[in-house]
Parts: sequence; structure tokens; C-alpha cells
Amino acid sequence: MNDERWRIYQREWMQRRRAAWLSQGLTTNGTIRKPRLPQDAPRAANGQLREVKQAADRAHYRQNRERIGAVAAAYRAAHPEENRRRVAAWTAAHPDRAASSKARRCANRKFGEAVPSEEWDAVWAGSCFACGLTPARGVDHVIPKVRGGRNVVDNLQPACWPCNREKARGEVRP
Repeated sequence: MNDERWRIYQREWMQRRRAAWLSQGLTTNGTIRKPRLPQDAPRAANGQLREVKQAADRAHYRQNRERIGAVAAAYRAAHPEENRRRVAAWTAAHPDRAASSKARRCANRKFGEAVPSEEWDAVWAGSCFACGLTPARGVDHVIPKVRGGRNVVDNLQPACWPCNREKARGEVRP
């Protein structure tokens, strides 16, 4: 194939690719297209504009949740070191939220029941059932999982690690 025919082929291929991307709701370079703000968006008050942007972003995410998740997962897989550094920095900056997220993920993985984030955070933010330490930084099952207790909010109570361990040994009464 000579150079001129090759350039024509490349140009036509790119035009077909762009058309396919646009039909899938992507930009011309294959990334996800975010909606633009409406023309009548309030521009005077910065707080109002921020709320409009946040509402547009939430709506965009709801409509494209699976695709956004797939793009993010592909990026994390392609850049594992950068992802590890980013997660480590966030964990160091937000130790309480990181511990809460980890506890929730472990419970979901181990017991297969998901507690809604708002309810989990309400339990997590309380003071320890035994010593009153605030925040408790741990969660205790009133009826232990090994005895048929479920991973639901009614069966969870905030507990610091020492009191939770003592309860496991039968030394603390709730």
C-alpha cells in the first residue's frame, strides 16, 4: 500500500472510530463524555453553580455507573503503583474513614450481607458500649456470627478493640 492510500485509510478509520465513540456516549478520544451545564445555569452565585455542577455530575454517574467503573478499573489495572500510592495517601489522611470502610468490606466479604453506609457510619461513630470511648473505632456483634447473629444494624454496636476482645472471652457484660 502506498503512502497516500495508507493516509486515506487511516483518516477513514479514525472517522469511523469517532462516530462509534460518539454513538456510545464517549468523546472523540474514547473517554466518557460528561454533560455540559445547561445554558440557563445560575452564574452569579458560586454556591448555586457548584450545586448545579454536582447535580449534573451525580446524574451523569447514575446513568453511566457501569461504564465509569469499567474505565476506572482498567486505569487502576494499568497503573497499579500509582493506585497504591493514591490509596496509601488517602488512608493516611482519613484513618477513621479508612478503618470504617475496611471493616464494612471485611464484614460484607465474610458474611455476605451488606449494611448501608449511612447506617454503618451511624454505628461506627458511637461510643463504646462498655467503656464509653468515643469514637469506638470498632464494631461488635451483639449476637456473635458464630452463634447465628446476622450482620444487620440491629445486631451491631460500637466497641473499642479491647472491650470487644474482652467480650469475646466473656469478661465484659453489655
